[in-house]
Amino acid sequence: MLDIVQFGPAEAREEIDPVLLTMLAVNRLGPATIRTATNGKALTVAVDDERIARIFRAALDEMQKTRRTDRLVDVVVAAPEPA
Repeated sequence: MLDIVQFGPAEAREEIDPVLLTMLAVNRLGPATIRTATNGKALTVAVDDERIARIFRAALDEMQKTRRTDRLVDVVVAAPEPA
């Protein structure tokens, strides 16, 4: 069963755009999990928001139950790259 990640009182937090969150997951977590599954080497995924990092970590915790190589993916918070 999936655990719900709580971030504090609803009025104290901003909503995360579900489309943006899905795009980030597909574009960052997807390739990382494929690479770790094929080569067995640890990878780091950087995001620019602690809330997104917690969501990604919770997702990886669930995914690790069926694909052990997902334990090799680490999520860190880093400043976004300048454009």
